[in-house]
Amino acid sequence: MSKQKRLIFTLTGLALLALVTFNIDYVKIAPRRRQGEIRFARRGYIQGNLGNRLFAVASTIGIARANGLEPCIEPKLKKDDSLKQFKNIPYCPGEKGNATVWDTPVYYGPLKKLGVSDDVSDIETIGYGQSYRYFEDVQEEVVNAFKLNNLLQDQSREFMKDYKDSIKVGIHVRRTDMIAFGRLYGGYPKKGFFVNGMRTMRKKYGPSVKFFVATDDLEWCKQQSFFRTKDVFFIERDAIGDFGILRECDHMIIGLGTYGWWSAYLGAHQKGGDVIYFQKDQKNPPKNKHFNAVDFYLPTWVSVSDYVTQVK
Repeated sequence: MSKQKRLIFTLTGLALLALVTFNIDYVKIAPRRRQGEIRFARRGYIQGNLGNRLFAVASTIGIARANGLEPCIEPKLKKDDSLKQFKNIPYCPGEKGNATVWDTPVYYGPLKKLGVSDDVSDIETIGYGQSYRYFEDVQEEVVNAFKLNNLLQDQSREFMKDYKDSIKVGIHVRRTDMIAFGRLYGGYPKKGFFVNGMRTMRKKYGPSVKFFVATDDLEWCKQQSFFRTKDVFFIERDAIGDFGILRECDHMIIGLGTYGWWSAYLGAHQKGGDVIYFQKDQKNPPKNKHFNAVDFYLPTWVSVSDYVTQVK
């Protein structure tokens, strides 16, 4: 190859390198939003299990609607084993572009206008967002997003078909991690909480009550005398299977955790049923940087303590 040709190839290569470099820098800087372009509140990373995931999606929907944005979840989360059980979660049409970050604290923070400039296409929500107040104005949209897929819903209803004439009360008992972390929520419920909750339901609804227990510690639950009665049944499926059946219940008794919260919210609460939750100190709901009971539990739900005169 002649020197002249080598020079031409070299100059061409340098020009292409400069062009690629310019384009990379241009993407990093990010172009101005095109007029009329849809702007999204996006959610990419979600920490925790099912309950945390549902709060993350729901709070993103609420924040988006409060600020004139479209809510969406990053497409990579379609592979999530728990989220793919829900039919109508809004997924983003493509990968994210430039965005500003909006942090959703564990408990309620005002849904003020975000003040996103025209130079930013989207916002990205992070944090737990564990308060119904994030999405209380878009409840119907959230409930619709979390409709179960047809197979899981059919399986749940099949499980309950033999109890169609009963008053169905779900009970969620979370023990494994919450025994240690319960202090963040005002204390872990002792046995008396479930005794009190079941007594309340029996007194109000009479002998037609049937209790359906879902738990992460089946062995412990089966050892408890108050769960060894003829009106108590153990669901004994996996986490999402238990969740589907709890949603079919007319009323709920929930210990600590977001899993029980969502099974009550999407089930009994939507039917106008009773939801009983644990609160050790009836006069002083727990509030700290990790948890605010007033903004976590709905006002229509009923708090019950774990104090009883005797529990075997």
